[in-house]
Amino acid sequence: MPPDPRRYPAMDVGGSHVSVGLADLMAGRLVSGSRFRATVDPSGSAAEIIGHWATTARRLGPGQASWGVAMPGPFDYRRGIGRFAGVGKFSALAGLDIGAGLAAAIGEGVRIRFSNDADAFAVGEWLAIGEPRPARLVGITLGTGVGTGFVHNGLAVTEGETVPPEGSAYRLTIDGRPLEQTASSRAVLAAYNRACGVDLTSVSALTERARGGDRTALDIFQGAWRAAARALTPYIAAFGAEVVVVGGSIAGSWDLVEPALGDGFASASSGASFELRRSEDPDQSALLGAALVASQAE
Repeated sequence: MPPDPRRYPAMDVGGSHVSVGLADLMAGRLVSGSRFRATVDPSGSAAEIIGHWATTARRLGPGQASWGVAMPGPFDYRRGIGRFAGVGKFSALAGLDIGAGLAAAIGEGVRIRFSNDADAFAVGEWLAIGEPRPARLVGITLGTGVGTGFVHNGLAVTEGETVPPEGSAYRLTIDGRPLEQTASSRAVLAAYNRACGVDLTSVSALTERARGGDRTALDIFQGAWRAAARALTPYIAAFGAEVVVVGGSIAGSWDLVEPALGDGFASASSGASFELRRSEDPDQSALLGAALVASQAE
């Protein structure tokens, strides 16, 4: 695939997978046939992990020099160094210059610009909307935790009084506790297992019970996302978001999540008015956003 100055290669690193694609920033979508995905063992060695990422990247072909990479935290995005010690994933990458290692593994002359994965998702959602785009959009990812990205005219906003510290929801609290102790896949499973004396290991099993009439499952699951909405509402209102887009694995249960979020936003009584929607293609959005962030740095 020959290089095109209007198109940017991008990578989205997940806990157990990596995706790559060629982003057409003019069209606001990935080039047809350019998306590739591979599984990665997060407990592997540094050479194995970075090697898998690079092998997947090279599937886009030669000549792809300036890469945008969406990376989960904790991470030093400016320096490209992993801060994964003690977080249960990518422990072999803790303290390493991942930017230099990945660039060398992909090929000579490669340049990499990292962005937070939630920021990339939000920026990509803004780009994918098409014209006319909202001036201000907030992206929320629900899964192993709560991620947030605040976007103003295509730029991720990570500082200022209208966004959480670093623009990240993981620093927020609800009812005196860190938000992710209430609103995360781990938290809802733990709460249900404690309440019912069982050992469910997947959120899908929990949502099946909720849809099947298990009131405890429904209350715990929806209560978590009501709490998340309450914690986020002051920032969404202060930021002046016109659109709030939700992605992440938990958004797959949108029939249960949407009413819970709606209730939580309403109960916060901020007076904010915005459109709440589910992402149509969160994987594409993360790649688009990573590519746009990289293009903005040139």
